[in-house]
Amino acid sequence: MSRDGARIALITDTAQGRRLVVGRIRVAGGQVRVAALHAIAPEVDDVRDVSWDSATSLVVLGQVGTLPTLPVRVAVPE
Repeated sequence: MSRDGARIALITDTAQGRRLVVGRIRVAGGQVRVAALHAIAPEVDDVRDVSWDSATSLVVLGQVGTLPTLPVRVAVPE
């Protein structure tokens, strides 16, 4: 979850491997929901871990092309 509690980054299993997904946190009537999920950073394969770097970027542990697993900074669309 982002530091401000408004967004969330998730790693999902797909037919193409583990991918990065972001969404918005909505609180209504005391219930928390995740809304507007969408995949980002399709160039990063086999995502292993994710952490918020700032309000607008994530650091993702994954593979880009034929490189070994490395940390990659990813911009988060608003």
